Amino acid sequence: ERWQDGSLRCLSARHNGYRRLGLWHQRDIRVGATGNWEIIDTVYPMKPASTDRSHTVCLHWLLPDWPWQVLANNPGAWGYDVMLDSPLGQVRLHMERDQAGEAPLSESFQIVRAGELLHGSGAVSPVWGWFSPTYGVKTPALSVRYTVVQRSPIRLTSEFIFPPSPGAEKV
Repeated sequence: ERWQDGSLRCLSARHNGYRRLGLWHQRDIRVGATGNWEIIDTVYPMKPASTDRSHTVCLHWLLPDWPWQVLANNPGAWGYDVMLDSPLGQVRLHMERDQAGEAPLSESFQIVRAGELLHGSGAVSPVWGWFSPTYGVKTPALSVRYTVVQRSPIRLTSEFIFPPSPGAEKV
């Protein structure tokens, strides 16, 4: 799907890299009129009747090493919100699990930088939270990880809300 100027507005792709587990992974990306991104990751069974066991799904975003904070959600709201102070203004990342599906056996949310756990709980790998722009170079980054254990289908949504572009009209 495209905008009037020909630029891409929506993209969907699916792969069977988890076929030995009997699962498909599909990612849908939508770009809103304001330039915000909505990314929906769905892990679902290849055969409709194969939802008898739980799976661990980890949604991982590697973000720039900018100042950040996790926002406390309003009463009745759910999901996880991270605010990043980019050079052009605040970027908000909202991550959530589809509430229409089965309740998860467990879920966790972590932020790791340079192999150190900054937010959340649980084990971390020393290789998480690094970015390598070229061979032999590594710089700290923010590894934002949302892990869900539940029976498929599992749907996780990420929304990136960007600051207005410089010179953009305020509505």
